[in-house]
Amino acid sequence: YNADPPVSSIAAPLSGAYYRVLAAVNGGAASAFSNVALSTVAISIRDLQTAGPNNCYSRAANTFTVACPPDAAGWFKPAGTNNPWDFNFASQPWTHFHSYVILSSATDVGGNVQVALSSAGFTFDTLLPTATMTTAQWIKASVNAFVGTSTDAPAGISGLSLALSSAAGAANSWWDGSSFSGGAPVYLAATVYTPGYPNDTWSWTRPPLTDGQAYTLRTSATDYAGNNWTRNQTPTVTYD
Repeated sequence: YNADPPVSSIAAPLSGAYYRVLAAVNGGAASAFSNVALSTVAISIRDLQTAGPNNCYSRAANTFTVACPPDAAGWFKPAGTNNPWDFNFASQPWTHFHSYVILSSATDVGGNVQVALSSAGFTFDTLLPTATMTTAQWIKASVNAFVGTSTDAPAGISGLSLALSSAAGAANSWWDGSSFSGGAPVYLAATVYTPGYPNDTWSWTRPPLTDGQAYTLRTSATDYAGNNWTRNQTPTVTYD
């Protein structure tokens, strides 16, 4: 006799995370007792930015066009065994700036159904972050840092690094932490990074510069979804 329900879990996506690529979802399941087998695992995925009731994932159409649970049409069986289970999308069905909730439910051979459904929510983000230098084109000795702003939505920026060239990006002109001799850009983290609205702000303590020399600053911004944007800031900055 067994009246205890099985449980399922969701390993990917991570709840609360941002993704720019999500080709598959997966997880696991277990019955209450080791001698009771699992019968099925079912999952459902809801697009929170699409009006219901037909805003759950259709396995047949690879779109969010079927009714959501408790309607049975909103559930589908993933691939693989029940533990672990997985589902690979034929092509990514996600839309930028949309949030999604995936549910999983397990049933054992005795007909016991998971009571508290497992869930994980995530947001899809394909927008590149941006970073803009606001340092003046000409600087003097008292200006000891390059400064600027950056922005990204919805994920937000997870890191900003900078590289500095003394010869418009030519080989062997990049600051490597001790001299302008790096053969390729050497990215160093911003000295200070402050989240804000509508823009974040950043500063990077500059290395020693040569009087009359123009410098090219290259920024590399990455958001929490993994989107990266790297660019040379213009205009160049001349130390005088």
